[in-house]
Amino acid sequence: MKSKKLKLGLSISTLLLGLFLSGCGGEPSKPSVSLNGTKWQLVNFNRSKPIGNRPITLQFNGFRMSGNSGCNRYSGMVKREGNSINLGITKKDYDDKKNRILTTKMYCPSPAGLMDQETSYLEQLSNSRRVYVQDDTLTIKDGSDALVFKRAE
Repeated sequence: MKSKKLKLGLSISTLLLGLFLSGCGGEPSKPSVSLNGTKWQLVNFNRSKPIGNRPITLQFNGFRMSGNSGCNRYSGMVKREGNSINLGITKKDYDDKKNRILTTKMYCPSPAGLMDQETSYLEQLSNSRRVYVQDDTLTIKDGSDALVFKRAE
């Protein structure tokens, strides 16, 4: 039990000290870039504007992330793994590295396609490993797909 707490404590400390990201052109950004305490709004979902009335948001607080996925609220944990960031790990799954994002379970029937977009967004967020920050833009990549966010107040 102590070993798991120590691992979690060390991982959190490493994350807080090392949650620095590389810039959009593949060039490393300055070490002062950190996601802790930042809030973002999705502006581009795989080269398309997100649909729906509620903004899709993402917020980072320490080793936790949360937001609105267009219909539902979601939350999960964040873990730095080398040059990658693993999003969506729950405390229970932290050591065995299973990806999981917890969400509320509301159904939003309109506009058409909103629930499919939400499912795709959460899957992509959970599977993404590359995170880039340039100025007020956060890009999270999953292969050739990208979620592009602008900093929110």
